[in-house]
Amino acid sequence: MRYNTDMDKQKHILIKNEKAFTLVEMIVAIVVLGILVGIAIPVFSTFIASKSLDAAIRQVASDIREAQARAMAEDIYYYGVYFDELDDRYFVHRDTTTPTLFNETNRLSWGAHGETTITLPNEIIFNSSVKPDPITFNNSYGEDKLVIGPNGYTGTPGSVYLQNEKGKERSLSVVTTGKVNIK
Repeated sequence: MRYNTDMDKQKHILIKNEKAFTLVEMIVAIVVLGILVGIAIPVFSTFIASKSLDAAIRQVASDIREAQARAMAEDIYYYGVYFDELDDRYFVHRDTTTPTLFNETNRLSWGAHGETTITLPNEIIFNSSVKPDPITFNNSYGEDKLVIGPNGYTGTPGSVYLQNEKGKERSLSVVTTGKVNIK
């Protein structure tokens, strides 16, 4: 019986030791966790920047498509989108006669909050590493202006290039038939 009592004590001691972590094990776990967090932060920030760029290019495309839909629905108005690449913003205009299309008085309240000026998010700019000009619409109304007629067609094809602070770039193109393609 004495043998069993010694074994019981040993089992009890082993079980007690198995429930605890040593200081070395805890330090190793904290160091590994720190390394994983250190790797994850830059990856996560790049992911967030990329998603912000995707959202911005989709918003510009959506605004162009909405202007096109309104032009076709109203059937008497010309819609225009003027891109101000210096201040990273754009405006939507409407007029029944195209010569005055881009007058400031023809700017529309647009977007989710009804702004007349749609400004790109802070970390997004009109820029292109591929083209010398990030806005390639060039028609009789001037550069950086997209004109949409009552039939939904555009005056000239062109592209819009956006870039985030990480240097990643996305673009959209609009063809003369009005189709908007995100690249």
